[in-house]
Amino acid sequence: MDGIKAVIFDIDGTLTKEISWPFLVERLGISITQHDEVFQAFKKGEISLQDATNKVLSLWRSKGLATKAYVANVLSEIPLRDDAEKTVKYLKSKSYILCLITGSMDLYAEQVAEKLGIPHYYSNTKLFWDKAGALIGMDYYTDDKGKKLEQFMEFAQKVGVQPEECVVVGDSANDIGLFEATGKGIAVRTEFEAKELEAVAWKKIEYLKEIKDIL
Repeated sequence: MDGIKAVIFDIDGTLTKEISWPFLVERLGISITQHDEVFQAFKKGEISLQDATNKVLSLWRSKGLATKAYVANVLSEIPLRDDAEKTVKYLKSKSYILCLITGSMDLYAEQVAEKLGIPHYYSNTKLFWDKAGALIGMDYYTDDKGKKLEQFMEFAQKVGVQPEECVVVGDSANDIGLFEATGKGIAVRTEFEAKELEAVAWKKIEYLKEIKDIL
């Protein structure tokens, strides 16, 4: 499409059939309820960000499964959407610059980028491991919407494109800022879609393969 130089994808739900956080948490032997209780307590101001992080780390490590090898293996099992690879291949054939921006983990973003052959990727959560591969820390931004926008602007500057020359494909509430910044957001109506995204969407699709009819 004339005037479009880059396409940016959300990962969870948009390119994949699962959401990485609950997928991983369950396989670490932790209940989603326990995990959510920590985040709710933080959101209510009952505990600090550092306390929330420490509690999450403690939960993740509680079953002895929080190693880099195990986490990487679990995340690698998250399936891509059936039309994800073909859609990305099509966009590459049209010479669009491709990028992934996720509110999820760095390890996960790297894996999906490698699977799809996408050179640029950003994540909201960094995991830290010791020399033996045990999880020892995590760093994440509570304003994932703001962080995504910041990372998008960093990407645009890095590759030399203007926001209006970019299309953003997503299904999450934290994609709203990117939709507004570009004016060219494509909302994917997945089973996980945040309906408020459609109000600021340029286009709405049911499946990724429909992007071929737009770009």
